[in-house]
Amino acid sequence: MKIRVFRFPFAGVVLASIASVLNAQTPAEPEVSAEEFPRAPATEPADALATFEMAPGFDLTLAAHEPAVVDPIAMAFDEKGRAYVVEMVGYSERRDDEVCQVRLLTDVDGDGKFDQSVVFKNKLKWPSAILCYKGGVFVGASPDLYYFKDTDGDGVCDEERTVFTGFGSEMERLNMQALFNSLRWGPDNRIWGATAGNGGIITRPDKPTEARTEDPAPYRVDPTSDDDAAICLTI
Repeated sequence: MKIRVFRFPFAGVVLASIASVLNAQTPAEPEVSAEEFPRAPATEPADALATFEMAPGFDLTLAAHEPAVVDPIAMAFDEKGRAYVVEMVGYSERRDDEVCQVRLLTDVDGDGKFDQSVVFKNKLKWPSAILCYKGGVFVGASPDLYYFKDTDGDGVCDEERTVFTGFGSEMERLNMQALFNSLRWGPDNRIWGATAGNGGIITRPDKPTEARTEDPAPYRVDPTSDDDAAICLTI
């Protein structure tokens, strides 16, 4: 039996024409004019306070603004009144580019406004929590809980270690609206936090075989303990 093959040189042209018509009818992105969706103009720092409505008896001061701080999402004050600010740059993409950082703001003259800004720690992936401890800071950046410290007084981190790792490790894709967060001192002198919806299998880098499963629930850390039980699940 012979198989006869028929060739239609015009078929490709017809299909291409149909595809062009369909693409023209269903554009990938809607076209929006500037009149329909005008961009909100940036507010200059000098005009920012005028955009707020204050209740009687309250006062508001502009303590810092761009470029001294950019995209802040979390902040912690140390015993010197300095502010460590988590900057989540590139929200909500570019996690692998490590463009996020922690900035250290200092009020040098004591007027209530930060006049010195230093990048304390850069090249972080989605940092979302921070807390001061013994001259340094704990910083949560999934999947790791870090400790960063400046030992020579220049405001830049020169000592770092990974305290625990594994937050969100069981997720195929991290939900950046549900990263572990809210590091706070508790009444038991432990550091409390929330895993949001990510959970994970938490381990210590120096004891990787001693895993501790954390459901999406609050947890607490004993920063003074070397024991594996320094982190525990709470309900």
